[in-house]
Amino acid sequence: MIIMTNITLHMCTTPRHLLSAIAIASQYESEDHHVILFDQDTNKHLYLAVVSEYLKQSKLFGFSAIFYKPNKGGIKKWQHRKTIFQQIDSYLIRYKPKKILVGNDRRMEFQYIVRHLNNSVEVTYVDEGTATYVNGLGINKITEYIDRVFDAKLKKLVYGAWYSHTSMLGGSRWIDNSIVCFPDLANRAIKKKAIKLFEPSWFRHKNIKEFLYFYAERLDLDVLKIASIQTVFILPHPMFLGASDFDRAAYKCKMQDEIKKGNIVGVKYHPRQCGDPLSLLGMGLIEIPRELPLELFLPLMTIKEAWGDVSSAVMSVKWLCPDANVYAEMCGDSKELNFFEGLFAEIGVQIIDLENSGGLIDAGK
Repeated sequence: MIIMTNITLHMCTTPRHLLSAIAIASQYESEDHHVILFDQDTNKHLYLAVVSEYLKQSKLFGFSAIFYKPNKGGIKKWQHRKTIFQQIDSYLIRYKPKKILVGNDRRMEFQYIVRHLNNSVEVTYVDEGTATYVNGLGINKITEYIDRVFDAKLKKLVYGAWYSHTSMLGGSRWIDNSIVCFPDLANRAIKKKAIKLFEPSWFRHKNIKEFLYFYAERLDLDVLKIASIQTVFILPHPMFLGASDFDRAAYKCKMQDEIKKGNIVGVKYHPRQCGDPLSLLGMGLIEIPRELPLELFLPLMTIKEAWGDVSSAVMSVKWLCPDANVYAEMCGDSKELNFFEGLFAEIGVQIIDLENSGGLIDAGK
């Protein structure tokens, strides 16, 4: 029997998606909210164990499920996805969502659900981060081209012609409207449909803080210590951290300068970063848990300055802490990076070159 209720299904892949689901669901508590986490990494067992426990005891979500990514590719990946589709079928036999909120409308599982609901559901794209603001190919054009042309054709062949790899997130035919942090700057596909502002105050809701303290208690995190951070350094993806044009020495020197000034300094390694490649953790700064999105901690912090690169986290600091001085260093030179220079300038993020310019380039004027 299908349960016909006022169900809003939140489809999440990243920790940021989950936080957005909590924040948005908290604004519409009269609706019956469900959440499904897709493509989760089994290596993040500690994070997922806490998330699973939270979702089971949360009164915000009436239903929750976690689907893991396959450990192997090829036929094993196909078999795993087939099992996921069967689990989705079981969910849809029992429930019929009225609304779907998704942070990645390219996801196979999302398109599978919408297709089976025969477009009888209202679909909202929720701000994913930098990709929300990119027109066409992303920073890595080769990878994006391979995904859009070859990978998409393979998926159509294996799973069905219904699969679509849109060139812009939020731009698929399934999307009806969007919730975006910077609506005026969204990509052109998103702008073609109705857009609602993602209010920063939503991230300050008590339910977000409840999740933070729930997580902190189980991992023995000192939340007050993290909340005291005044200057935060957001380090890039390991691929960029090891690039020849990323000046490790300059970053480390800048951190040391901030500590000498008496500022409480925090560092946020990328979630995929292993170890401490910059040897920072003995410098007297505070490490923000890398497996969690920075957005979770920002509502508790009084950030004066933030330093980073082209990342969603840097944009989030300016979104949630508009009075903070936020700086981003662009590693490399390409048309795509030049685009982000302009985008970041539009939201008030200043471009830096720690090695060659004494710290600042006037990019916004």
